[in-house]
Amino acid sequence: MDSHRVQQAKALAATATVTKDELRFSWGVRLIPLLVFAGAAVFGSACDPVVGSPDETATVVDVAPGTIALVDNLTGGTSPTDPNGVVCDPFTNNPGNPGSALQLGIVGSLYYMSGDTLSTCLARTPGDETCYWLSNYRTLGTKAPVSLFLNDINVPTRYFDTPFLTQSGDTLTDSQGNAFYEYFSVSMDSEVRLGANDNEGLYQFAILSDDGSVLKIDEAGTGLHELINNDFHHQTKLVTASTPVVMSQTTRLPIHLDYFQGPRRHIAMMLLWREWNGSASELENGKSGNAYFFDYTTTPSTPKATYNGMVSRGWKPLSPGNFGLPAAVASNPCKQPDPVTTRILTYTPDASLSNNPTVTFTFDSNYAGATFDCSLDGAAATACTSPATYQELTDGAHTFEVHATQNGIRDATGASHSWRIDIVPPLLTFVSTNTTKTSIQIDWTTSEPTTAWVEWGTTVQATNLVPETTSFDAQHTVLLSNLTPITVYYFYLNGHDQAGNAFRSNRFSSATRR
Repeated sequence: MDSHRVQQAKALAATATVTKDELRFSWGVRLIPLLVFAGAAVFGSACDPVVGSPDETATVVDVAPGTIALVDNLTGGTSPTDPNGVVCDPFTNNPGNPGSALQLGIVGSLYYMSGDTLSTCLARTPGDETCYWLSNYRTLGTKAPVSLFLNDINVPTRYFDTPFLTQSGDTLTDSQGNAFYEYFSVSMDSEVRLGANDNEGLYQFAILSDDGSVLKIDEAGTGLHELINNDFHHQTKLVTASTPVVMSQTTRLPIHLDYFQGPRRHIAMMLLWREWNGSASELENGKSGNAYFFDYTTTPSTPKATYNGMVSRGWKPLSPGNFGLPAAVASNPCKQPDPVTTRILTYTPDASLSNNPTVTFTFDSNYAGATFDCSLDGAAATACTSPATYQELTDGAHTFEVHATQNGIRDATGASHSWRIDIVPPLLTFVSTNTTKTSIQIDWTTSEPTTAWVEWGTTVQATNLVPETTSFDAQHTVLLSNLTPITVYYFYLNGHDQAGNAFRSNRFSSATRR
């Protein structure tokens, strides 16, 4: 494994000297009983080396029947599998909230202030900034012996007055029974990627947070460097990057994001980006206020004009599909969501063959909030909503495809419908008659299979009818009988093809014999 991956593996595997009895906590997610370093699962024999050098090894041991723990020889810490230590995306307050996908997500560590340091924080002495800088949470805080998983980093300003819950529904507390509302930090790692509907090119990042946050990236594979510094205790504040980052569909951009929650009351943490417009300028950069970007008194928080203005200028939160797990992590251990599926509900006309050049589709997904992209006849997919109508279609075969996307994850299979449009009427290609004194047999052929019916009579109005056949044939025969000898009869040949295109011949005449 290269040194960069070794450092990454060390950072992700490190656990604190705090014991599980001292802290029952996992933020965002799950303990990591099963990690993969350099793509090798930690399942092997008692001493499988999983990273490069002799002291960079990890061993799987039995903690209890049916329980597996990762023993990190760098620290000697363990991470036992325990449903009481499992939380997935805590800000939903849904213990069973699923991960976004096995290979997607953000992995993190938790630091929290405790003991005398926490007392200092709670005292909030004017001029004392102990708990107002990210770095102090590393040097003065306690690291929880857990690893965390999140789906995304998208928490608009809101009240933060509900505790984190484990998957078993228990409230997470420290050794003093305190729930976590304030004075903790989260250190997060992920690999940012473009989603299926994101364009390749330059992107500008931004952080909207309450309290402090710092974003580092490694776009060149030479190590992390600071891109955005939004540190210190403040209300919800926007800070944008001054330089863009190149993103392609193959880019896997390592990021490291540190965030801390200071005094309780409000919380916000959003990682945003937009396609680079040639300038780093942003109207709201550096501005702050808990009521400036969102109305936190509503549930969910409601965007204000300032945030909507940012959206109009191209800003949007990264979606769950934009966060890939770091290469050192095997998979997202949170409960997996149902795959995104797409369904075509109706298509009008409801036929595999039609003479209508207009068609309308309705469709949905198993996720109510899903977005869709549509394509006709292999053209590039574009955003669409149900119903979708296509007009002035040409004669021939057509295929419609629709794909749903939920949380940045696109249904690769999608749903499709194929049909054929035939707007060309049949042609009469041959007509002959065979007469007797009292009958006329009419034989004709058409350019394609059609039904057949005949209008006939002794006047040009031809008011008598031979009923239409129900079968489709290219060769047709009708016998007019019980006719008057030596009389001229007029007739029109009619029919329609399987698409419904009708034809009516010119007027023909034929006389019976003596």
